[in-house]
Amino acid sequence: MGVPSYLLRQPRYHVVALSLVLIALIGVIEYSFRCPINLAPIYMVPVAISAISQGFRGGLMASLVTVMTWFIIDAVHDNGLQSVGQVSYLNAAIGLISFLFVTHLLHHVKIAFNQQWNEARTDRLTGLLNRHVFLEEASRKIGQARLAGRPLTAVAVSINDFARHAEKMGTGACDEILQQLGVALDRILRKDDLIGRVGEHVFMVILPEIGEENAPLVLERLERHVHGALRRTERKMTYAIGAGVYVELPKNIEELQDSTLEVMNRATGKQSRLIKTIFQPEAEQNRSLGTLSESPVSADNADF
Repeated sequence: MGVPSYLLRQPRYHVVALSLVLIALIGVIEYSFRCPINLAPIYMVPVAISAISQGFRGGLMASLVTVMTWFIIDAVHDNGLQSVGQVSYLNAAIGLISFLFVTHLLHHVKIAFNQQWNEARTDRLTGLLNRHVFLEEASRKIGQARLAGRPLTAVAVSINDFARHAEKMGTGACDEILQQLGVALDRILRKDDLIGRVGEHVFMVILPEIGEENAPLVLERLERHVHGALRRTERKMTYAIGAGVYVELPKNIEELQDSTLEVMNRATGKQSRLIKTIFQPEAEQNRSLGTLSESPVSADNADF
């Protein structure tokens, strides 16, 4: 599964160019050495690369280019297209059918691979990243922010008394609420932001480049969407939002997760959000994270 995964991560035009170069290279070898053996299995390699990366259309394109290459080689060897025999046409037709059959199979393999890939990475209920993948991707975000010397904000969102609501409303109704909340959060995020479901009723968001100055505005917008998703429910639900603004990045993702969830837990029990600016002085790298400032904001006074 390593090769398909690698090909799917590459830019489209890079894979197309690689396939065409391979076809041309195989064609040059076949023409130069007048190979008596059938090189169709070797031509299958660039066809397979295109089919895996670009789907059926990519495989079809590579198949047609391969057949055209065969005709050109046969025409040159036979001194023109008029001299090409019926056997060459028959071989080309059989080769094209074979290529298209393999392309069809690989297209479905790609679909199955994508399904398995998505199932392994996403939470089945909300479609967001699951906890394991979220923490992996968040760790990369921390590394990127550290290299760039830029701040990062982590946000945790939870529904208060979720177990009691599930008991009263039923699991199905609460699952639907979690789905709506996941959609509301995901809808407002930027391309480089990260969101995942890290607990039964807990979501986490990573916001690169968001520091002390713009964190309150971003959190206010996020809170409005959370409030909008929950106010349509049958029962009155409250939420807790905790945000850690990391001026200097923690050593690992576990430290970031724990400190952000701690802020969220302090806001639990009432409908509110709590923003905490966190730093890690160089002289105290082995100590726990400290607090520069806290700014609790009640949702009761927010303008929805």
